[in-house]
Amino acid sequence: MNFWALMIVVCVSLMTAGADVVLVGTVDGMIEGEVVEVSVDGVSVRIDREGVPSRTRVVPWFAVREAAGGWVVPGEFEEMARVSAIGHARRERGDLSGCADLYAGLAAGLVGSESDMAIEVFGGLLDEAVVRGDFFDAAVAMVALKSVPAMVLKSGVDGFDGRYRVHVGVPLLGVKVGGHRLEAVGEVIGEGGGSGGVLVRAFGFLNGAGDGSEDVRVLIEDMATQQGMEVQDRQGLELYLNMLIVQVHPDGEARDDARRWLGFRSASKSGTWIDAWCRLAIGVSYIEESDRTDNDEMLSRGVVELVHVMVRFRESHPELARVAREIAVEGLSRDGRIDEAAELVRSFDTMTGMTE
Repeated sequence: MNFWALMIVVCVSLMTAGADVVLVGTVDGMIEGEVVEVSVDGVSVRIDREGVPSRTRVVPWFAVREAAGGWVVPGEFEEMARVSAIGHARRERGDLSGCADLYAGLAAGLVGSESDMAIEVFGGLLDEAVVRGDFFDAAVAMVALKSVPAMVLKSGVDGFDGRYRVHVGVPLLGVKVGGHRLEAVGEVIGEGGGSGGVLVRAFGFLNGAGDGSEDVRVLIEDMATQQGMEVQDRQGLELYLNMLIVQVHPDGEARDDARRWLGFRSASKSGTWIDAWCRLAIGVSYIEESDRTDNDEMLSRGVVELVHVMVRFRESHPELARVAREIAVEGLSRDGRIDEAAELVRSFDTMTGMTE
């Protein structure tokens, strides 16, 4: 059996009557206590102090360090401890790509966990995917993190909006990238169903993940159903649902209705990330309408919406501004409006100080 697949189900309980007090090495020193459990989340150490109620501390694997005379990591977790420690160090020094290369192999076993280990691994994968512009991988990591309590998520992961339970850098759009890192993890989440599974399917549909057999009408209906069931995720799902409809619904009237909904929400949330997301989706939808009807006016309207995002959000949400630029330039270039695309690039680079 694959080692990391084994980690999904392995949980070694070390609870015994009169267990020995040991020293567990960490990045911060040593913890003295009884090792009561070892799992994918880390090492659970029960700490007893005279006159103080006992407490259990879970030390995530990336923080565990073996020390002479101290507790020894069990063989089945040595690789997880080693890989996560290296990945964490790489993330700390800004090497997100190197971090994600390592964390991708740990992710499947942590789906559903609310531990610091899960927050670190999926947080690193999310950061890297947003920078790389891979919305599918970013969505998989984001959905995995949604199992974490809202307050922990909001304080522990930059970019999450606690009300909507989404990461502001992960709009529901399709953007061309190379291969995805997290398709296997997405399959694990998809098998779990619920709103998370539907979201991963939607991002996979738009971003070329999976086997391509997804029925768009069924997907939209499933998301609408979840939006009515998942109370805590309702606002985020409503936004995602309309972004999906406006881009791919086969019925033109449904697309028009979704465009109006997004336009109203954009105006009511002007200047926020919600405004940016709505304009991105509207812009993409107009470009798609142009492709369907060969209507240059539709393309121009789409580019105008995207330019709004490029100009107004270049400082507050630069990752969204870059996505808007890429989509606008691709749309103009595909239509043969090369000079306009080049001018758009020059203007944006000038605004953002990227010119030499």
